[in-house]
Amino acid sequence: MPKPLLLKRPSGLYVRFFVPVDLQKRVGSTYVIRSLRGARGDDARLISAVLGYALSQAFQRLRMDAMAEPKGLLETATAGVKKGKVYDIELPNGTKIHMSGLH
Repeated sequence: MPKPLLLKRPSGLYVRFFVPVDLQKRVGSTYVIRSLRGARGDDARLISAVLGYALSQAFQRLRMDAMAEPKGLLETATAGVKKGKVYDIELPNGTKIHMSGLH
């Protein structure tokens, strides 16, 4: 899974992911950078992790399907988080965490 790097810019927090070397030519970039749209602290880290997982799945599909369109696939992979997808997480001790995507 790609490791997120949080970037603090005057316009807000962003997350940057390194595109694997074997996919950089197809994607057309060395990095994928997305805004965290106002998320802070733990919310920003959780959203970054979700985006990293989505990109990991997209990178796997790109490797398996030579005909897949990289730009559309990367946007589709992050669309659930951008639209405010809801995530429910239950910890082993029974604690439940409810989080919606970017605000």
